Amino acid sequence: MAKYDPLGRYLRRQSASEVALTFAEIENLLTAFLPKSARHLDWWSNEAASPVQSRAWMDAGYIALPEVARERVVFRKTASAVR
Repeated sequence: MAKYDPLGRYLRRQSASEVALTFAEIENLLTAFLPKSARHLDWWSNEAASPVQSRAWMDAGYIALPEVARERVVFRKTASAVR
């Protein structure tokens, strides 16, 4: 199991078009701390060639909209994920 799989599973179970999670809530899902680099916008990239963490939300049909100063992320369903 990859570190970010619990986040992906959580997002797949959501029916809302937007899901807001604090960094602490994400860490609770992961049962691990986010890296210090998660406090930088580029860590939350939504590019196809992004690192492993991005695949967790992208494979679940979401993009990440980080609000780093508030230590939270809004995950928004992509148009292709809305049925």
